[in-house]
Amino acid sequence: TERATYANNPPSSGQHYGNTVGWGYNDVEVQPEYWLHNLEHGGVVFLFNCPTDCPELKDQLRTLAATIPPSKYGYPKLLVTSYASALPGEVVAVAWTHELDLARFDAKALTDFYRRYVDRGPEDVG
Repeated sequence: TERATYANNPPSSGQHYGNTVGWGYNDVEVQPEYWLHNLEHGGVVFLFNCPTDCPELKDQLRTLAATIPPSKYGYPKLLVTSYASALPGEVVAVAWTHELDLARFDAKALTDFYRRYVDRGPEDVG
């Protein structure tokens, strides 16, 4: 499958594959071509990049993913994945055409971003 090139890093819109990825925390990095389709469907993605292992951050993100409120469809539309490229902060939240860069993990800021943008993608899909 062909990889896309994006003007922004990380991308918050653009070319993507036809499939979405299952919601929740992922231990394996998910390519942006997949999660951009999740954003188009009104989902939110939390990205992190650990040059060395970061078990505390991963635990914080895993816990947040398990407790984030449901979308209007009755389940959380959140994907958490590592991101191999350099990020402007320790954690970056993206929704369709929106981005929040955080120097450090902040559960309240991430939850507020999620609540603001969940179910607001260009395709209203459950």
